[in-house]
Amino acid sequence: MPSKGHWLISFAALTGLIACGGSGAKSGGASDGGASDGGSAGGGATGGLTASQFCSQLTGALATRLGDCLLGPASFWTATFQGQCSAVATSVSSGRVKYDASQAQACLGEIAGMSCAVISSGSGALAEQSCAAALVGTVPTGGSCYDTGLDCVPNDICDLTSCPGICRAELAAGQACAAGDICVTGYSCVNSVCTQQASPSPGASQGQGCNAQSGPFCAVGLNCDPVSNLCEPVVAEGGGCVPAHDQCEMGTYCGGSNVCTVYSSAGGPCGLTPTGEYAGCFPGAYCNAQSQMGSCVAALAAGAACSQGMECQSGSCTNGSCVPACSGA
Repeated sequence: MPSKGHWLISFAALTGLIACGGSGAKSGGASDGGASDGGSAGGGATGGLTASQFCSQLTGALATRLGDCLLGPASFWTATFQGQCSAVATSVSSGRVKYDASQAQACLGEIAGMSCAVISSGSGALAEQSCAAALVGTVPTGGSCYDTGLDCVPNDICDLTSCPGICRAELAAGQACAAGDICVTGYSCVNSVCTQQASPSPGASQGQGCNAQSGPFCAVGLNCDPVSNLCEPVVAEGGGCVPAHDQCEMGTYCGGSNVCTVYSSAGGPCGLTPTGEYAGCFPGAYCNAQSQMGSCVAALAAGAACSQGMECQSGSCTNGSCVPACSGA
């Protein structure tokens, strides 16, 4: 599949899930944003940061802003970026990505000041100019690339249909496309054509009608109650909740004693609760049961036996075995 910027893909996938109100999706957080509520995200001087140090601060800044705006325990958002920085370090040390430390300070500042409206739209970190300039791909069109999504020169994407992937030019406005293709910034594949994206809707207000599957969707800070089909405030971890009303913030579920309870890491409980809530697992683990209660199991290393991709650290299971990540290490 094509990959355009590791941070952009990860960030957009997370926020896109929330904005679209898919199964088990949550929305939440502040109704406004910017530097005032996220200023600590990139804290500290960045002069002389190595690529690995910058990456660590960048993922921390993203996790902070996601928590500020979309709610959810900080540990949940931090876990979503686990392991990504080692792959970025590999790309930098191999020369596939050029790191510009002079852009690090501005990038972290831009993430800290990113508004909740941008975050809820799923625009992504690399839409910020300084972040794009801090990690720049050097592999030309037709060259080999790996799963950071950063290896290719600007305006190219890494097609990871096989490993290693191949750098290909982004599809231009109006060009024919297929599901999974990546168009130039500001465009997406609609009806097999790269079409300009519409401005995101602010969403329905509290008390207004909604539909978590097809829309209208709720504004940031609200969840669509699947029982009443009305937008209601998100309930944070530890807050009281009513099962089956999808009230709890991202990374939590309505658990015992009707309290929003954080998802489990490896070894903890997961699955479908007696009240119909789904207790998920933190990134880096998977649930060994879906229709009943089970346990979170640590994701499996390359070569381990598997039945589906979510069981593997790489996210890929082929012929009953976990496939190694396409890292280029």
